Amino acid sequence: MKVNFKPTKYNQEFIQKEFAPVFRTCMEAFFILTAIFSLLVTLKPELGSAYIQLFESIVEQLGADEELTKFEMFNLLFSNNLSATATTAISGFIPFFFYPAFTLGLNTFSLAAMGAESLKQGLSLAAYIAGILPHGIFEIPALMYACAIGICHCKLITRAILRREQPAPWREQVVSLSLVFITVMVPLLLIAAVIESFITPAILDLFI
Repeated sequence: MKVNFKPTKYNQEFIQKEFAPVFRTCMEAFFILTAIFSLLVTLKPELGSAYIQLFESIVEQLGADEELTKFEMFNLLFSNNLSATATTAISGFIPFFFYPAFTLGLNTFSLAAMGAESLKQGLSLAAYIAGILPHGIFEIPALMYACAIGICHCKLITRAILRREQPAPWREQVVSLSLVFITVMVPLLLIAAVIESFITPAILDLFI
């Protein structure tokens, strides 16, 4: 029996018309929600404190609170971030719920809560920004790529269930989104992990 395998191409039009607007919306939502949650944890500091306690317990379970070499920290950061973003992207295959949007909201709340807690403990705003910004300019877009990929997956599956017209053949959508994940998002995570492991500690030493 002869099996004909027809490779699926990368669909640039789909990425530009369908994925790019979702990514821009995710980035806009990130900054808007960060501002809203920052105001919320400022008015209700107990919310931020409770979240930080939960976050610290998770970090302790992962072993990130131990004394690690810079290379060990890089490996831990990259592997955890890659796993988290992959889970976010894959979660989009659950139809109707748009779970990646929840992940976006959770991460913005986390950023706001950590900022409020750091300032409450006496860390200056400049020091907090110095500790977040260098790797954040790469890690935040990577996270937004993962959320946008997941949302596009959810739209694909939901359209299929509702028997609505797709903007491109489903295989082209999946392959195109997967290539964005591999060629754009993974390199951003690599750069972010390098900066956070090797450069951010040196920058923080200038403020602390």
